[in-house]
Amino acid sequence: MSEDRTASYVDGLRRLTALSAGLLGTPPDVAGVLATVAATASDLCAADHAEVVLDDVVVPGDPGPDGPCLTVPVPLEGAGRAEITVANAPGGRTFDDHDTALLTDLAAYAAVALGWAAEAVRRSELTDAARHDLRSPLAAAKGYAQLLRQQGAELEPEQTERSWIGLLESLDRISGFIGRVLIDERIAVTGVRPAWTEVAVRPLLDRILGDHDLAATRRGIRIQIVGGPDAPDTCAAEPELIREALDNLVGNAVTYTADDTTVTVRVVRSRGFARFEVHNPGEPIPASDQDRIFERYARSASSDHRGVPGLGLGLSITRRIAIGHGGSVGVSSRGEDGTTFWATFPLTARSGDA
Repeated sequence: MSEDRTASYVDGLRRLTALSAGLLGTPPDVAGVLATVAATASDLCAADHAEVVLDDVVVPGDPGPDGPCLTVPVPLEGAGRAEITVANAPGGRTFDDHDTALLTDLAAYAAVALGWAAEAVRRSELTDAARHDLRSPLAAAKGYAQLLRQQGAELEPEQTERSWIGLLESLDRISGFIGRVLIDERIAVTGVRPAWTEVAVRPLLDRILGDHDLAATRRGIRIQIVGGPDAPDTCAAEPELIREALDNLVGNAVTYTADDTTVTVRVVRSRGFARFEVHNPGEPIPASDQDRIFERYARSASSDHRGVPGLGLGLSITRRIAIGHGGSVGVSSRGEDGTTFWATFPLTARSGDA
């Protein structure tokens, strides 16, 4: 490497360090990251033009010169495509290995910053959704409590009963919301590491159905458990986690089924696993949503259309819990057959994890 190029390379590394401090010091926005990376790439490689592509977004939008160019990928986590390109005018300098090294380092910084920016967006959306989803049940709970406190002696027994039911349902919504967020954060930070326990299947299902009985009964919904001679009596799981996973499936079924219908919970033995199936009649889930609804923060189009509150965490939590136990999840939803979600948990603790 020539003396000039060595000095340029060292200077480039210094600027990369400064860039990392600037990009990673505070949560950046995606557009800001792309613009900063493009400007820095041009500066580092003394290029006539630089651009950054993130999926279908190109920054800056104007086309570059049709001369020597160099492109390196940005190693994003998960889905998505990003790359950095520098270009010179026709007849200009050809980029070398040192330019490649600098752009590769820059791409690594850019990947971290873009990931941080995307997480900042998700957390902002989570905060907005939390504010919305908590405001309604809190207001309802406060209203019922005030009614009982101020006018309790004047209410008819039926009115008193309805007020208590409304208060308890509001508190259940708040408790469920907080529980899902805490479970989601636990899984996101530590992963699923089950404290294996032999779990009695029928008592587990009875407790879950009891949690939803009040909301279901008010809408005329019946929840039934269907078993057969091959239904397992026990399975292996961490009790808190399997209850959360199955509670999400039952809760979804009660939420999305029509009034005066039946939600069916079925458990069968399947190749060394207990397979839990939850079925509800009603409008099917669009085929385009059936894969993505298990992603974190994802919600189906029907949820948004019907104004159903939620953060899009429940099915994601169920999926991660089942997979963390060595099981799996899935959904079948079409036409007049209704919708069936299922999750599997091993009959015995996985070898090496007990």
